[in-house]
Amino acid sequence: MASDQLVDYALPRELYRVIKAYWKLFFGVLGHDEKFWDVCFENLSAARNRMAHGRDVAIDANARTIAEAQCQEIIDICDRRDRDNRPQSV
Repeated sequence: MASDQLVDYALPRELYRVIKAYWKLFFGVLGHDEKFWDVCFENLSAARNRMAHGRDVAIDANARTIAEAQCQEIIDICDRRDRDNRPQSV
């Protein structure tokens, strides 16, 4: 089923442009400085492009491991943020 959320169709580089434009909002949530995320999203964009265009064999094992760890870190941050923002049951 296709998503009705426009953000689901954005590329990593596009998402990071939004994050950078609103850095003051994201800094406290992301937990690393802007330089860290510059490198992270550059790695993710490179890995995504190779995989999306059938060149995933061109990603060495170390680069793939790093990209997977970076993706997991983003997922963990989102999960924590989601848990922290849920209304508390009484």
